[in-house]
Amino acid sequence: IILSIIVPIYNSGQYLDHCIQSIRSQSYTNFELILVNDGSSDSSAEIIAQHAESDSRIKVISYEEKTSRGHSVNEILNISNDKWISLLDTDDIMLPDKTEIQINFLKKNPSVKIVSALATYINIKNNMTYGISDTPIVDFNTCFELINEGKNISTIPSCVIFDRNIVKNIGGFRDKFWPADDTDLWN
Repeated sequence: IILSIIVPIYNSGQYLDHCIQSIRSQSYTNFELILVNDGSSDSSAEIIAQHAESDSRIKVISYEEKTSRGHSVNEILNISNDKWISLLDTDDIMLPDKTEIQINFLKKNPSVKIVSALATYINIKNNMTYGISDTPIVDFNTCFELINEGKNISTIPSCVIFDRNIVKNIGGFRDKFWPADDTDLWN
């Protein structure tokens, strides 16, 4: 499985190096990293260029003016040929085996079209943990129970890997729901 990892970037210089390095250090190495510079005016462009020079898996897309995460991701869904897409916000990092665990799950469960994970909230400056995410979804049925009860399904965008075609076919992210465009999409 080839994976496209998309990182939308806007003035994220203080976190960006840690973010990109966490992706480049993944135990699963069969990926393309797409860095989308969304009109940044800080050091983001220089950090992106440094990483792109040293890793052929990195592709860079630059916008002159700020758009939105949804716009950036939707554009890539339209031009990507890879089936599987992963997202990462610039102030997040991936644990070293995150993609490998999720890809192995997808290989064993071909009917699954989206996977997610829980997260630990940290302060990158002092590496302190501030909490962990939680979810009521514990199996396939729980998801449908929440839908039947009229409750939202929410997950952290940086934890998700999804089938590009499924998301593209329903129209992708809808900007009018920002900053909850991801919750809108999952539901």
